[in-house]
Amino acid sequence: MSAPADIIAGSKLNAPITDRQVLRLYVVSIAMWGLDFRAAPGGVVAMFQGLLLLVYSVCFLKITRAKRSPGVGRLWLLLAAAVLFMIDSSIVGLINDQPLYLIVVRLVPVALYAATSILTYVTLSILREDTPAFLDGLRLACIVAGITHLVVISLSRGPIDLSTSRFEVLTGAVIPGLGILAVALSQRLSKLDVLAVLLNLAIALVSVTRLLIVALGVQIATAFFACPAIIIRRTALRSLFAVGAILMAIMTLDFAAGTGLTARWIERLFLAHKLGSDPSGLDRLAETHYMWDKFTSSIQTIVFGNGLAAVTSAVGRESARRNLLVGENSRLHVFHSIGIGHENYISVLFVAGLLGGGAILFLMFLNAIQSVAVIGKLERQPSVYRVADAHVGIWGGLIVLGMLTGGFLAGTFDHRDECLWLGVGTGMLYWAREMMRTAAASSAAGK
Repeated sequence: MSAPADIIAGSKLNAPITDRQVLRLYVVSIAMWGLDFRAAPGGVVAMFQGLLLLVYSVCFLKITRAKRSPGVGRLWLLLAAAVLFMIDSSIVGLINDQPLYLIVVRLVPVALYAATSILTYVTLSILREDTPAFLDGLRLACIVAGITHLVVISLSRGPIDLSTSRFEVLTGAVIPGLGILAVALSQRLSKLDVLAVLLNLAIALVSVTRLLIVALGVQIATAFFACPAIIIRRTALRSLFAVGAILMAIMTLDFAAGTGLTARWIERLFLAHKLGSDPSGLDRLAETHYMWDKFTSSIQTIVFGNGLAAVTSAVGRESARRNLLVGENSRLHVFHSIGIGHENYISVLFVAGLLGGGAILFLMFLNAIQSVAVIGKLERQPSVYRVADAHVGIWGGLIVLGMLTGGFLAGTFDHRDECLWLGVGTGMLYWAREMMRTAAASSAAGK
C-alpha cells in the first residue's frame, strides 16, 4: 500500500517515516484538492469535501509529528494572525446570528492557508538535502491537480464547452503553474516544469480569465525588476521566444478548429472599450464600496468587523451604471456574496475589522515585499546557493506575488484551493529566507 493508504488504514500517526514517505504524503495533501469543486451546501458533496479535509489532516499530522520536524520557524506569526482572524470573524458572526454552517465552511480556506504554509516549510526542512525531489513532487502535484479538476468538472457538469467555459475549469494551481514562466527567466526548467506550464496555460486560456494575465504580468515584471540583468541571459531569451511560439501555435489551432477561444479573449479584453466601462469591474467596485461603507459604519465594525458570514451586495453608482450597460435582466443584476467578496483585502476588514484582519493583512503584504527581496538576491547571486534551493525560493516568492495580486480582483479567502497554493508559496518563501540566513551565518563564521 502507499504511504497515505497505510496511514488511513490504521498506522499510528507517531510511527517513524522516511523522507520519501514525507514527500509522498505532501504531494497527496496538495494534489488531491484538484478534486474539490463548488456545489450546493450539504449532501454527498459536503461529505466528500469532509473526506478531503480528513486525508489532509492525517497527512499534516504525520509530517509535522516526524521526529526530524524542526518546528515552524517564523511562521508562528502568520499562524497567530490567522487564528485571530478566524476567532474574531466567527464570534462576531455568531453574535450577529449568522448561520453556523456558513461560518464553519468559510473558516476552512484560511485554515488551509496557515496549515499549508507550515506543512510546506516543515516538509522542505525535512528534505533540506533533497530539494530537487521536493520540486519534482510539487510540479507533479500542480499537474495532477489540474488534470483531476478537469475530470471532475467533466463528470459533474458534462463535457467542457469551449464556447462558454469560464471559472469552473480553474484551480488554485493555475497561477503557480503559470508562474513557472517567470521562473524560467533565471532557472533551467525540467520536463515536468514544461508540462505544468503547458497544462495550466491551456486551462487559463479555456477559462478566459483576465485576472490570470495580470497575475502573470506581475510575476514576470518582478523577475525583471529584481534583477534587470536577466534580460541578457540565454534562459530568459529562450523562455520569451518559447512563450510567443506557444501562443501563436494555440491561436493557429484555435482558428483551424473553429473553437472561438481567440475571439472570446478579444471580446473580454476589449469589452470596456466597446461598452465604455467594464461591467465586471463595476460590480467589483460596487461591492467593495458596500463592504468599505459597512466596515466604517461604526467604531464596533471598524474594530471587530461584521462577521464571517455577513452578506455583501453591489450598490451605488457603479451598480446602477452596470445595469445600464448590461440590462436589468442580466445575470449580473443580482450580485451578492457571503463573507469574503470579490476583492480579498477589503473583505478581510469587512468581516474581521482591524482587530481580526489587521495582522494577517500586514503579514501578507510584508510577505510580498520579502518575496521581491528574496527573488532579487537569489537571481543576482546564482553561484552562492544550490540551484534547487534558489529555484524553491524564486518559485515560492512568485507564487506569493501572483496569488496576492489575484486577491485584488477576487476573493482568495473564499476559495480552498487558492488558499492552499498561497500557503504552498508562503511556506517555500519562509524556508528560503531561513536557508539564506543560515548560509549567510555560515559564510560569516568561515571568514
